[in-house]
Amino acid sequence: MERQTFWSLIKQYGFQRIQSMIGFFMPSIMHRSLRQGLHAIWHKGNWQDLPKEGFIFASNHPSWWDMYVSWLIGQKLSQPMSGIFRDETLKIFPFFRSIGGIGQNEVREALRRIKQGHILQVFPSGDIQQSGLRNSYEGFAFLAEKSKAPVYPVALRVLMRGAQKPEVFVVLGEKLEFKNTREEFIQELELSVNSLLEQLDGQLKNTHPEAKPDGFESWLEPQLRFDQRITKIKKFWLP
Repeated sequence: MERQTFWSLIKQYGFQRIQSMIGFFMPSIMHRSLRQGLHAIWHKGNWQDLPKEGFIFASNHPSWWDMYVSWLIGQKLSQPMSGIFRDETLKIFPFFRSIGGIGQNEVREALRRIKQGHILQVFPSGDIQQSGLRNSYEGFAFLAEKSKAPVYPVALRVLMRGAQKPEVFVVLGEKLEFKNTREEFIQELELSVNSLLEQLDGQLKNTHPEAKPDGFESWLEPQLRFDQRITKIKKFWLP
């Protein structure tokens, strides 16, 4: 029994060391993934007017990239970012806590971080959905009500256009504040996010696939496609 306990402690200690190491390198891992996996991350909105105290970002959840993009937003705003993760996700990947991950049932911790000045990223629909923001959980409205923090709707799109890799589009909406009932607040949020998405889709439809949409800037310098890189160096072997 003592021997089993000894080896259990060794195994647990080793696992904790591995978690700690992964957590230490997570920022560089995430930044590298964004650089290698995406063509660009385009953003639009009054980001400079966001408060320095804690508030909530609430957005649709169209892709695997969304939490990585949220982490990058926190980096660009120079403000601590926390995000709500599914409990099972944190159980499998506990090192996400090193970048601000909070379990879906850790309501008190989420409220505490908002008070500490964190941005709290929430995906009210929970699951990945391509149809915009639908069927939002009432728990999100509870957070907005109890924290009394401003809520900013954010529209996300991850698309293949004219680039070799996907492009991310992030649109910041106007501030919302909790009023009346939770059901009404959720309806107001969904209307705001889906309206931003509709406007974005309309703009992209009328923009050349290889062009930067008007009013957008990039948090990551757009990468050259393979053919563009070849064009730049072909002068060295062509007359």
